Amino acid sequence: MYKYIEIGNSKIPTFTLCIALGVCLGILVFFITSKRNKIDKEYIDKLCVLIPFLFLGGIFGAMIFDKIAHWGETDAPWYKPGGISYSGGFILGTICFLISHMCIFKKGFKTALRDGELFIAPLLIAHAFGRIGCFMGGCCYGKPSDSIFAVTFPEGSLQHQQYGYITPVLPTQLFEAAFLLILFGCMLLFIKKHRILIYLFAYGFFRFGIEFLRGDNRGNLSDVFSPSQLTSFIFIISAIALLIYTIKKKPFDDETAKEL
Repeated sequence: MYKYIEIGNSKIPTFTLCIALGVCLGILVFFITSKRNKIDKEYIDKLCVLIPFLFLGGIFGAMIFDKIAHWGETDAPWYKPGGISYSGGFILGTICFLISHMCIFKKGFKTALRDGELFIAPLLIAHAFGRIGCFMGGCCYGKPSDSIFAVTFPEGSLQHQQYGYITPVLPTQLFEAAFLLILFGCMLLFIKKHRILIYLFAYGFFRFGIEFLRGDNRGNLSDVFSPSQLTSFIFIISAIALLIYTIKKKPFDDETAKEL
């Protein structure tokens, strides 16, 4: 775990650095894939206007959901104020994207869905680097384990504060980063359409499962499921609803399939 990178007298948080790197790579992927799919430059410029709404919605959603998930836990020694939750950020970011898209493009849900496909691969690479940042910062760790994959965080880390001693834990951050990178590669190489649908199903089920391996404080919304597992249900239910919509309305015609 390397929480900071020292450059001269300055300390740069590795989590922030990884997030920034992931976002930059995501934007780069967006432009490369858009150009590869021969999308009109003027249309790409209009899509870029949506990016700030995605960021703002994502940031506020991540902060708000984390506060809700950890309501009343601010005195816990292992709770880190100012935390963020990816699931909450994705949900509010998606809502902001849909609203801003319909306002700017004056089109319906079908067009917003089509254009949203272009943001899935960039989202995956940005999220993957964010999880690497979690590992470097020492948050989002797994349960104590004697597995060959287990890692040890130093004294003073959140893991050490929670358990009261140094013990090997599963690097669930890296497990998730690996999954996201694999899914990212599949999106670029094999999956040409229905990316949102596949992403919601894949990440929903993966996140629900990996939560059983998490050892950090998951929040107190439910005695049975973690807050992220509850939002995983939203991902999966949304995927089912989108699948039904796709079958009934057939929003992806041949021309759209070629474009994406």
